[in-house]
Amino acid sequence: MSHRVEATHAASLQNSHRARQLLAAWFVGLIAAVALGAIASPAWGQAAAGKPQYDVMKYQPNWFTEKSIVNRIKQIRSQIVSDPAQLSEQKDFFVKIYQNIFASMTDPAEFANLQPRRAEVMKDIYNAARRGNTQVSRGLSIMSFQQCKAIAQGNYYPGARINAVFMIGELNDREPNSLEKKAPIPMQAALPLLLEIVEDAKYDDGLRVAAIQGIQRHASLNAERWKPELQDKVADLMIATAQESAPKDRNLEAHGWVQMLAINTLVSLKNPRRVDQVAKLVMELPTKEDSSQMALVYAARATPKIEIPKEFKPQADAVLKSWATQIVGSIAREAKRIEDLEKPRPKASMMGMGSGEMGMMSGPEGYDMGGMEMGMGMEMGMGMGMPGATAAKPQTVEIILARRMLNDVIESFHLGLTGTRAKTDPARVSKGLVANLSDEKEKADAVRLVALIDEVKEGVNDTMISKNLEYAERLRELEAKLQAFVNPDAAADPKPGNNASPFFDGPFSSAPPALNRTEPNVASRPKAAGQN
Repeated sequence: MSHRVEATHAASLQNSHRARQLLAAWFVGLIAAVALGAIASPAWGQAAAGKPQYDVMKYQPNWFTEKSIVNRIKQIRSQIVSDPAQLSEQKDFFVKIYQNIFASMTDPAEFANLQPRRAEVMKDIYNAARRGNTQVSRGLSIMSFQQCKAIAQGNYYPGARINAVFMIGELNDREPNSLEKKAPIPMQAALPLLLEIVEDAKYDDGLRVAAIQGIQRHASLNAERWKPELQDKVADLMIATAQESAPKDRNLEAHGWVQMLAINTLVSLKNPRRVDQVAKLVMELPTKEDSSQMALVYAARATPKIEIPKEFKPQADAVLKSWATQIVGSIAREAKRIEDLEKPRPKASMMGMGSGEMGMMSGPEGYDMGGMEMGMGMEMGMGMGMPGATAAKPQTVEIILARRMLNDVIESFHLGLTGTRAKTDPARVSKGLVANLSDEKEKADAVRLVALIDEVKEGVNDTMISKNLEYAERLRELEAKLQAFVNPDAAADPKPGNNASPFFDGPFSSAPPALNRTEPNVASRPKAAGQN
């Protein structure tokens, strides 16, 4: 999807746009890995010698390479998208242009171009609608659905099929209109196919996850228009999806993404007939040993947005300790990351180096300081220029990234407790777990955790710490305070937090997880006190 269309969509969505972007990047990364040969499985790469395992549609490769043809195609597309009168004269060739684009998407040699070509088509649809060219916009949308459906259900490479399912989920019956502040209406005909892909075991796991993302988009934009029976069907499907354990070929971190999408869909549905089941799901996820942090973060964020029946009694002690444990794990992980960066490394040999090579060693102990200096420059002047404010010290990139990561996690669980990310008086909150606890001891424990999280957040964001090891030491102190809440009878482990990050080593990493990567050992993950 073009940046403009995506930006317009983002303004209209109620749920986390960043999560959708990262999930899309995840699959684009998987498909790119196929194209580069990074995944050797015949299910993704070329089939073994002999009869080809998958079909490839016939297309004209020179339409993408020969400059004269490329320019001609670009001109025709622009003319017809802008002026519907041009369609009657060149309709056949116009249709062939897009048939060629979709056919090329089935060729593994073109997998690196899947997302750009999909974005080109979506851009043409959007631009035609923006110019009032409904005939072209609607015609391209219908044609795209038909082509993508054929690919998704055909004997084509999984990368091509996943790409097709993504596009099916992006198609609209009405395109967004930023001037009139109208959100898009997802294509109604696409939803039954997306549901079929999730429900039918004949579809591979990657297709199911792509379809779940499409369903979540439909729910966030259009659920209020659905009939009750459709709302119930989607709710039941998403509850089952979020409750199930990770399939054997799905990595635990990837499963967290799927659970996140399911939870966000349920929040968008607001189904009054599934209140009990949704509350049970959101409150029981933290008590399950195999729940990823991604699932727990989004379950916490969902807590203030769902109705928790008064008769429903959550396992408050387990939930509180599970949420605190997740913050402990994140703090420990960031502390260890920074500590590892500061460990001495072998100096490069000076023998045989020319003056150019020696010039690369501008930092202490042979490190290249270019990135660090840039990061420090970014933070220069933080807190300065404000009357009465203490000037903040410039902080390193490592500290800045740690603060971003930890704030996201800390604020998510604060939101789950109080209904707000900001510091607040727990006695006055009307949403979140605190507001739904009637037992005095449980409520007191929840309020105590809120105060502790506020204290931890303040420490995480201490702008007077500028050195990495000093910041890591502060994180260890905060970790110990939270660990005492989780397990007051045991001394905190001084160096926990070696489990893999559910945010792919931080939300700013460029390395998305694979669906079928070896699943992390659940036994190695930190547990809340009381969990078996």
